[in-house]
This record gives sequence, structure tokens and C-alpha cells, in this order.
Amino acid sequence: MLSAGLLGLSVIFVLMMLLAAALLLALAAHRRKLRAVAATKELTESKALADERRKAELRYRALLEAAPDAIVIVGANGIIELANAQTEKLFGYVRTELLGQSVDGLVPKTFRERHDVHRHGFFQAPKVREMGKDLDLYGLRKDGTEFPVEISLSPLETETGFLVLAAIRDGTERRRSAELLKEKVEELKRSNDELQQFAYIASHDLQEPLRMVASYTQLLAKRYKGQLDSDADEFIAFAVDGCDRMKGMIRDLLEYSRAGTKGRPLHEIAGEEALNRALANLRSAIEESSAFVTHDSLPTITTDDTQLVQVFQNLVGNAIKYRGAAAPRIHVSAARNGSDEWVFSVGDNGQGIEPRYFERIFILFQRLHGRHQSSGTGIGLAICKKIVEQHGGRIWVESQLEKGSTFYFALPDKEAK
Repeated sequence: MLSAGLLGLSVIFVLMMLLAAALLLALAAHRRKLRAVAATKELTESKALADERRKAELRYRALLEAAPDAIVIVGANGIIELANAQTEKLFGYVRTELLGQSVDGLVPKTFRERHDVHRHGFFQAPKVREMGKDLDLYGLRKDGTEFPVEISLSPLETETGFLVLAAIRDGTERRRSAELLKEKVEELKRSNDELQQFAYIASHDLQEPLRMVASYTQLLAKRYKGQLDSDADEFIAFAVDGCDRMKGMIRDLLEYSRAGTKGRPLHEIAGEEALNRALANLRSAIEESSAFVTHDSLPTITTDDTQLVQVFQNLVGNAIKYRGAAAPRIHVSAARNGSDEWVFSVGDNGQGIEPRYFERIFILFQRLHGRHQSSGTGIGLAICKKIVEQHGGRIWVESQLEKGSTFYFALPDKEAK
């Protein structure tokens, strides 16, 4: 009986061993299947990833080919790894002549040593940079000609290290335009200086002969008034009036030619002091018109004090001259506009101005009123405009008919710069 029991246990043990072996084989087969599935999936994913990479590379190359600038990709060793079609066009090389060659071949010999230093400096601290706008950089074509270039550098991080993408633009036209603009500015300045000098000389030299004509015309009017017929008296009166007006225009033209010059050194002046000096010059006009002039706290600015006085004097004087039915009420104030500009204002309760005349009133000798309505030659606002703009500022007006006007002029705060 014992032997039969042992035999039964042996059979069970053998069966268990066989079952375990079967399980191990099944598990191994399952693992192989899983590995095969994983490998297939990995292969599929790798293929998909490779396809995406190829598509991205094609898009990237298409963008490079469509770029309006020459694009050159260079390694830290200075070897060209990629160049687009615009590079061929700009430098005159076939692309295969550039790939694998040193980028120094595109740089004139006189610039190569400096270019080598710049390249090493870039790779030590790679970042986006623009070069050429403030530097004299030149490229070298295959035919040996040199031409100005502007370059933008961008770092490209790869698995093997940094590359640099250089976008190169022909700077010939820009430089030619800049030189032409500089010539035109110098020519305009020279012409303006000559015109200003001519205006000064003409207005100065014309005063003496005009003074003589005016003196003799006035003498005729004084000595022969009433002794000739009425027409003669009228003609003499016209001549005297014409001489007086011509003297005023010449005087104002001389003043305009002097306005806005930078001959005097600039220094600090309190705005209130400049205004008070202007009001002192206008004392008679203020008393005659019963004008009431007030002001807020005015800043201290760096400018030509005499010319600031002149601006205040012309603006307040105009407010008095073109007053309405009521006594003139004039208010002067100033406010900071941002951090680098002061805006002054001179407001009144006068006749006002139609919007269509806002620009015209600042033109030399332009008047909105006839000579019988108001005196003057219409040069005051032109002088204000010239002075303000010469000091880097601007002037404008806001107004409504019968509701008064406010003239604004903005001057840079030179202390804030």
C-alpha cells in the first residue's frame, strides 16, 4: 500500500513538473510575442518619426530656398554645411563649390582675421545678432568683387553642437540710399543756411534805401499836402503807407532770419521768468486792452531764454491783438508729456480760428484778417514755429470761432535725456 502511495505522489510530482514546464514555455512564448509586438510598434513609430523628420526637413529646406536673403549654415570650424539658392545668386558660386569649404572664402582677405575672431566669439556665447548696419562689413564674390553686406546670425543647437545660421543681405542699395540721403541733408542745410544769410543781408541792406524813400515821401506829404489836388494827396498817402508797411515787413523778415538760430548757448531758465519778461515787453498792450493774464506753475527748462521769451511774447500778444468783444483773459500753463517733453499752452477768450486755417496761420506773412482790422505782417506765429522746431519741439493750435483759442508748444526736457 505504501508503495502505491509513493507511486501516486511521484506521478503527481511529474505532472506538476510538466505543467510548470508548459507554463514556462507558454510564458516565454508570450514574452517573445510581446517583444515582437513591441519591436513592430517601435519600428512603426520609428518609421513614422522618420517620415515626420523627412517632411520637416523638406519644409525647412523649402523655406531656406524661398528666403530672400542668402542663407549659409556654418559649423564652429567655419565649414559651410548648407547654402541656399540665394547664396549662389549673391556670391556667384554653384552650391557644390561652397559645401564643405571654409566660409572665409566669402570674406575679403582684409576682413578674414577679424571675421575669425567674431566667429569664435559667437560660438563662445551663441545668441541672435545683427551685424553690418553700424559696421563696414563686406562680402567677396567668386569674380573677386567686394560688396557691402548686412548679416544676421542665429544659433542652431544640434546633437553634435551648435551651428550658426547666417542670413546675408546685399547692403549696396541701402548704403547708396544712406549716402544719397546724407548728401541731400547736407545740401538742404547748406541751401537753408544760404537762404537765411540772404534773407538777413537783403533785409538789412534794404532798410537804408527804403528809409530814404520813406523820409522823402513823408517830407512831400508834409510840405505839399493841400497844395496839390486831392488825387495827389491820396497818391502821397498811399506811398507813405506802402513805405511804412515795407519797413515793417523788412524788419519782421530780419527778425525771422535771426529766429531759431543756435548761436546762443542753451541754459536753464524758469518758465515763469521768461513769461514775466514777455509780459513786461507787452505792458502797454496789456494796459490798453485791460487784458488779464494768469499762469500756473511753470517748469524750469534748458533752452535759449531770449527765444522762449519771444515765443511767449508773440502768443500772448496775438491773444491781445485778436481779442473778442470782452476784455482779453489769457491763461498760460504747462504739463509734462511722458518723461522727456514739456507741453506749454497759451489759452484765450478771443475771436477763435476756423479749423481750415490751423496750418496756414504758421506760414510766413499769412494773415486771416485785413490790414484795416489788425496791424502786423502775420509773421509772429511763423517765428514761434521756427524757434520751437529749431529746438526739437512742435507747435499747434486748438480753437473754435467766438470761443477762443489755445496754442500749444512742446519742448524736449533736455535734463531728462
